[in-house]
Amino acid sequence: MGKVPSSFFTENEAYIARSAEYLKGFSPEAILTCVVFSFIRYFNGHGKTLPVMLPGISASFLIRVLLSYMFSLKQGADLFDIGLAVPAASVYAFFFS
Repeated sequence: MGKVPSSFFTENEAYIARSAEYLKGFSPEAILTCVVFSFIRYFNGHGKTLPVMLPGISASFLIRVLLSYMFSLKQGADLFDIGLAVPAASVYAFFFS
C-alpha cells in the first residue's frame, strides 16, 4: 500500500519497505486532518480561537512528540507504531478542543 509513494523517492527496497510501514500507521491522519481542521475552522470563524489553539499547539508539540517517543520504547516497536502517534495526537486535539 505505501510502497508506491515511497518508490518515487528511492529504488532501495529496504527504504521502500520501511517507509511503507510508517505510512500505514500514519494514514488515518489523512481522514482525521479533514475532521479536526473543519472543527477548528468552525470555532475560529466564531471567534473562539483560544479553546482550539491550546489543544492544537499541545497536540502538535507535546502529545505527538511524547507519543512518538513512548511508542518507540515499546518492545518490538516498528515504524507503524511510531506512525500512529500522529493520528493519536489529532484525536487528542479533537476531543480537547
